[in-house]
Order: sequence, then structure tokens, then C-alpha cells
Amino acid sequence: MRDRLALAAALAGPFLVALALVPFRTDLSRTNAALILVVVVVAVAAIGSRAAGALAALSAAAWFDFFLTRPYERFSISGSDDIELRAYGNGHYLGRFMLSPGPGAVPPLQARLVAVALADRTGGALDTVGPVRDGNG
Repeated sequence: MRDRLALAAALAGPFLVALALVPFRTDLSRTNAALILVVVVVAVAAIGSRAAGALAALSAAAWFDFFLTRPYERFSISGSDDIELRAYGNGHYLGRFMLSPGPGAVPPLQARLVAVALADRTGGALDTVGPVRDGNG
């Protein structure tokens, strides 16, 4: 029963939250809107299985694109700012995740390596039950 509830929440939760953010989309930054949807994804993942968390992440990405990025109410993104997640740690810029390639300059090798390392750590965090530990000890 809990898994069914989590799967239903994975589909409906991001949709309802994104829909609730529509009146504020001109005043709310895309970063803040995305973080609000991340909270929904984390909540679903916490009550359900990995499948529910993955489904919630896909649902959140789709509804973020549909309701909160221009052109509104279309499944398309017109600017690269909409598909980039910058990562900071201890006040330092660590890199970025790019969800799909776009036109323009290719990021330097070091930035791409940082993104790969961050993605690897994220995957490692999703693979563990306990807290993520630094590789140095």
C-alpha cells in the first residue's frame, strides 16, 4: 500500500506543486521553483522506493518544463539557463550539471570533470542507505 501511495504521489505531487507555482512564475526565479520541486521529489523518495523517487524526478522535470519555463505550457526549453544546475560547496563554485547539450561554447575540460564527479557522488548517495561519506576517510 505504501509503494502505491508513493507512486501516486510521484505522479501527482510534482504536477500539483508546479501548477500551484504558475501564478508566481514571473516573480519566482527558476532556481527557486526547481528547488521547491526538489523538495517534493525528496519527500516522495523518503516515503517510497527508488522507483517512486525516480518517477517523481521525471514528473518534476516534465512539469517544470511545461509550467515554469518559456515558452509556457509547451514541452520545450528555449534557453540554456533552464537546463543548467550549478553546484556550490563551502562558498566555492564546484561545477554544473547540464541536462542536454546546447549551442555555444563547450565548457572547459575541468568543468566537465567536476560535473562527472558530482554526478558520480549523486549516484553514490542514491545507492547508499546511510549518510554519504567523503572518500578521504
